[in-house]
Amino acid sequence: MLDSVIFAMTKLGFAIIRLVIAETGWPNAGDVDQIGVNIFNSATYNRNLIQRMTSKLAIETPARPSVVIPTFIFALYNENQKGGSGTKRHWGLLNPDGTSVYEVDLTEKRPKFD
Repeated sequence: MLDSVIFAMTKLGFAIIRLVIAETGWPNAGDVDQIGVNIFNSATYNRNLIQRMTSKLAIETPARPSVVIPTFIFALYNENQKGGSGTKRHWGLLNPDGTSVYEVDLTEKRPKFD
């Protein structure tokens, strides 16, 4: 998908613009009717994202070999005061009190989970 964005940008004349993934993540809780929203899926998504973006292969795509793509996880904290659907309040790696929602290693120095 990243290369399709790069090719589209190049076709529009923006070949030298750097690609950055500004917000990505998975909600860890939500309303009853929001399918697939749970701690397991959130932990899996963010662990795989961290593994992918910190691996040797993360620094390249076929369209831009040897180029780092900065990636930012949304969000650090769950926002218990935010309005709207349940998922809007549950994107964080941490609860509002600073405790972990689930174990995630941002350093990639700990042993991998099963």
